[in-house]
Amino acid sequence: QGARADGTGFVVPARLTLRGVTKDLSFPFTWTTTDRGPRLRASVTLDRLDFGLGSGEWADPEWVGHAVRVDVDI
Repeated sequence: QGARADGTGFVVPARLTLRGVTKDLSFPFTWTTTDRGPRLRASVTLDRLDFGLGSGEWADPEWVGHAVRVDVDI
């Protein structure tokens, strides 16, 4: 399944694997053309616990938040 327009850009279904855990996610992005060439920009927020990142005392969001924002600018 390919990218689809969502009004402000595009969304493509994706699979992300971290530490051996694979999750399906929607990857929203914008695609523009600049005088330097094409540019893809995206931002997605993940829950680090979904990928087994942080356990025991590190699972407590007091020290390290559960939500991790990933920005892409290519």
